[in-house]
Amino acid sequence: MRSLSAALALLIAGQALALQQTAPPMPKVDQPSGWPLIGYILAAVLLVAGIFISVRSSNRQEVDESGNLKS
Repeated sequence: MRSLSAALALLIAGQALALQQTAPPMPKVDQPSGWPLIGYILAAVLLVAGIFISVRSSNRQEVDESGNLKS
């Protein structure tokens, strides 16, 4: 029984290796130009600007038209 399962495992492994050897080669993928890097930089700038604006608006004080603090 053990020898039969070992023989089946070897046959299945042999078939899998044969399929891998006859597979067509993978096509080469060209690396993109610098546009993704520009997109990442723009996203980082927008994220930092959003954080800066939200922090500044939360620290804002309530003032009236004459510039005095509201009570």
